[in-house]
Amino acid sequence: MNEINYTQWAGIIGAGTVVLTCLLVSWCSTYSRQTWSILALFHLLFLFEILLGYRHDAHDAFSNVLRHLSLYAEKQTAQIILIIIATCLAILITSWLISRIRNRPTTEKVAILASLMVFFLTVIEMISLHNIDAILYKSIGPISFIGWLWIICCTVTTCASLFFIKSNSYLEANKLL
Repeated sequence: MNEINYTQWAGIIGAGTVVLTCLLVSWCSTYSRQTWSILALFHLLFLFEILLGYRHDAHDAFSNVLRHLSLYAEKQTAQIILIIIATCLAILITSWLISRIRNRPTTEKVAILASLMVFFLTVIEMISLHNIDAILYKSIGPISFIGWLWIICCTVTTCASLFFIKSNSYLEANKLL
């Protein structure tokens, strides 16, 4: 395994914090236990993805398939098409999800949508269009822009989970304070 860089550390710390807070909410909550457990699992998988880098392997496999089919010269066109498809799917999935979680607490909706944003960032990074990569991998201090986006999404999810606990007084009700 390669040495972990600052951007990866940002993702690992952000996702790890989300895993812990979502597990805490899952443990404290009876109403939303499944949702918070799924979010914890998702961010745990994201943490492993950061460590293992399968999104880069998927991109490399896609490039190799195009080379094998003698279509590598058309890679950018294929990537643009994939970006358009991913964006359309993101809109559809988000719309569907919003309709499904309409009656859930706001904190839960925010956590779900911020986590979904992490997933879509991973998909866009996997497609790896050079013009988008130039933005995502632009350094802002020691961390790439995508790392800052991960931090924002993970912070929003963490805060939402903590506000969920506070707003429902699960800590007091379960004598955890």
